[in-house]
Amino acid sequence: MHMGYPAFMDPADQSFDAIYWNAMPDDLRDDLLAFIESYKKPAGEDLDGACYWFDWETRRCKHHQYRPRVCRDFEIDSKGCQDWRQHYADRIISHPA
Repeated sequence: MHMGYPAFMDPADQSFDAIYWNAMPDDLRDDLLAFIESYKKPAGEDLDGACYWFDWETRRCKHHQYRPRVCRDFEIDSKGCQDWRQHYADRIISHPA
């Protein structure tokens, strides 16, 4: 929820992420690249805002099937997730008003 946008590794690299990057529909990839190009971290924050693909209403990823490796490895509510939340508890941005 605080990554700004899905963090794909270099799509030119034939890595794990490349499989999902290449499978992504062109319009979705183009939309994401345009967002990344114009992205600005929230003013006065050291953490990014919610991921561009995060749906506040459902609290799920809008494009879960194309998520990068970091999202696959960092499971929701895992120990790593809980540790991260605890460490940044005073800086986590809640739902926008």
